[in-house]
Amino acid sequence: MDYDTERLKKLFTEHNGLMSWKQLLSSGVTKHTAVTELRAGVLRRECHGLYSLTVLPPDRYCLVQARSGKVIFSHATALFLLGYLENEPEKIDITVPQGCNVTRLLNEFRDIRIHYCRKAVFQAGRTAVAALSGFFVSCYELERSVCDMIRSRDETDRRVWKAVFRKHYPISCSGEKLKFYAEVLRAGEAAEAYLELMV
Repeated sequence: MDYDTERLKKLFTEHNGLMSWKQLLSSGVTKHTAVTELRAGVLRRECHGLYSLTVLPPDRYCLVQARSGKVIFSHATALFLLGYLENEPEKIDITVPQGCNVTRLLNEFRDIRIHYCRKAVFQAGRTAVAALSGFFVSCYELERSVCDMIRSRDETDRRVWKAVFRKHYPISCSGEKLKFYAEVLRAGEAAEAYLELMV
């Protein structure tokens, strides 16, 4: 079954803007059509093994997540995606479970910062949010991100601290959730000291 541009658009939208060659062919796109559309510039190769539609370009967050299913956006990046930071951070903060091999990600994306997390708490606070392209990615919710930042406070930009703790923390954060994440992430004492300053 061949696909016209509108049907290709629907197909790529269902796959969050990115598809592998294998996914394209298994979805009914013939090899001839795929090659023709690639040469015509309708399809675009984004990185090794991943293709997009030129009219539906994915953003860098979608690309990072598509390269590894074990990535959750965290820290300042999560706060930006959630709408708590106005300015996009220069570095993309991602969290992966301990033991995860991130060599390929580091080779392909020079602007990422890796944070490791115990497997037992890796999924805690995970949520889905629309990235800049409108496609959905995984990130941590506000309270988990705040606790992650407290744990990594030496790496955190002071402007981010100001934006989050002065502007959003008192209004948006759930005290119960903050205490929960501070406990499971083992950030208890540091979290209490910082959070008391904001009251």
